Amino acid sequence: PAPPPVVAAPPPPAPPRPVVSGADWKARPSAADIAAVYPANARAQGQSGFVVLLCDTEEDGSLSNCTTRGENPAASGFSEAALKLAPKFRINAIHPDGGGPHRGKVGIPLKFQPPAR
Repeated sequence: PAPPPVVAAPPPPAPPRPVVSGADWKARPSAADIAAVYPANARAQGQSGFVVLLCDTEEDGSLSNCTTRGENPAASGFSEAALKLAPKFRINAIHPDGGGPHRGKVGIPLKFQPPAR
């Protein structure tokens, strides 16, 4: 009988990114940025909302691989709005040991207030 085929083992998973706490922001969305992505239905009803934006931080301070959790009220469009705001954030991603920039994970709680009419 023929020998079984050799199958390469998958590469080991990448180590988890450290969680960034006490984030030092270089840039954040402006009030105009937030107003531009505010969900239309929520705006019409004068509704506020909340969502947590969860992202990886990159060495250049940008955010990537963003997802959301805890949208309140549910299915109100605030998750989509938060994802549109992600490119507006820039973090000073300094390594916890005081070294240079590093990659990590950050959670950003976002409270949306209806824009002034």
